[in-house]
Amino acid sequence: MRNCIPSNWTIARLGDLGQYYNGRAFKESEWKSTGRPIIRIQNLTGSGSEIHYYDGDVDARNEAHAGDLLVSWAATLGAYIWDGPPAVINQHIFKVESLINKRFHFYSIQDALDDLYRRSHGTGMVHVTRGVFDETKIGLPPLSEQERIVEAIESYLTRLDNAVALLERVEENLKRYRVSVLKAAVEGRLVPTEAELARREGRTYEPASDLLKRILAERKTRWIEDAAEKARAKAEERAHKNGQPWTVKDNAAVLDKERAKVAKQYKEPAAPDTTDLPKLPEGWCWATLESIFASITDGDHVAPPQSPEGIPFLVIGDVRDGTIHLLGTRHVPREYYVQLDPARKPTVGDILYTVTGSFGIPVFVDSDVEFCVQRHIAILRPAPEVNARFLTKLLRSQPVFLQASDAATGTAQKTVGLQKLRVITVPLPPEPEQNRLLGELERAESLALSVGAAILRATSRAVRLRQSILKWAFEGKLVKQDPSDEPASVLLERIKAERALNGAPRRGRRRRDG
Repeated sequence: MRNCIPSNWTIARLGDLGQYYNGRAFKESEWKSTGRPIIRIQNLTGSGSEIHYYDGDVDARNEAHAGDLLVSWAATLGAYIWDGPPAVINQHIFKVESLINKRFHFYSIQDALDDLYRRSHGTGMVHVTRGVFDETKIGLPPLSEQERIVEAIESYLTRLDNAVALLERVEENLKRYRVSVLKAAVEGRLVPTEAELARREGRTYEPASDLLKRILAERKTRWIEDAAEKARAKAEERAHKNGQPWTVKDNAAVLDKERAKVAKQYKEPAAPDTTDLPKLPEGWCWATLESIFASITDGDHVAPPQSPEGIPFLVIGDVRDGTIHLLGTRHVPREYYVQLDPARKPTVGDILYTVTGSFGIPVFVDSDVEFCVQRHIAILRPAPEVNARFLTKLLRSQPVFLQASDAATGTAQKTVGLQKLRVITVPLPPEPEQNRLLGELERAESLALSVGAAILRATSRAVRLRQSILKWAFEGKLVKQDPSDEPASVLLERIKAERALNGAPRRGRRRRDG
């Protein structure tokens, strides 16, 4: 209720301004597949689409027809004008027979909702008692002014709704823009290709197929060297343990021997299956994730010990929006983190990729803060020869997500296994083109974020303006007062007299179907 109202207004109780009939408590055994729909609170609020039906007779006060004013007073407080087919009303919903302008009554209840919430009580469900509802006070204008206020409110709100609808269309277009830009990027249509630029500038370039060969060759060399060094270290350790001398010559001999040995054990990544794949731009090639990432693993499969402090331990909820959230995470002891395989310790430049439940979310690691992840998050470490940020965008594209969806198995929680993740096939551009594509994608994303922020600000302003319109309306500031209007106090006395003459229905009594 507003503190200041015009002189020809009065203060009225909601209970005096209409007859409020509570709905009927329909039992589950009465639900049918045909008949009249049963209006439940979730059907008014849109929080549930399931409709139950009743094929029997009810009291007329429990029937709803288009244009009826309904008020939910449990779980969700709200006023609604029913615009559906003939229906029956469930409990916790009032059907209102208004004794003032129905639309004004509707907006009055909407305006009083904040007060109703503050005064509500209940555990688990927010609701108001009938007594509290009836005693809620509102400012009541003369009947003619009610009509003018309703006309003004609906004029403003119509324009406001149109503006919000426009913002929603812009937001949908923005989503399509983001998708289309990324689609153009992965199809080689966003920037001039390296092949085009090389011809234009009269120079040579390294096609992606050569880049891929270089990545694989250097990867094999690194793997052989790492494996040989591990074998050499063990040999040296054994020599020292047995009291045998160890020389530089011994180092070289063991390394040469182990290189030859482990080279035969090296397994090349699987070649991509290009069957039914579209033709790529000149200079591009298809590659499996396994071939362009130095390692693809996931979090430790052993449940880690928990700790009140220590190293952050991320779960899917900490990366679901595509960014890394380190505040409010679980923690594991540093001792646990230290003993993890280095591939399971994300570092700057790695890419996290969710593989269970909400799978298919790539997240670029741009922080050097130490953390580890649960096994539902894969850790992809790009080869040094590729642009990690560009690969993050690539993993976000629709073709990659569709492959992940096809690879996902399970029922309650679908999971993309690491073996299937490794053979997902992606289009690989030449290295300079990756850099240019990333630049364009980041510029487009910056623009999209800027427009998205503007939409959010405008939407927030629309919400505040809607609240202000109702505030002004019920403070008597939305339309001019007409001195010739019958004072609202006279209207209220007449309503009370008519209710006394006709006999207001007693609360707490409910007619049953015969």
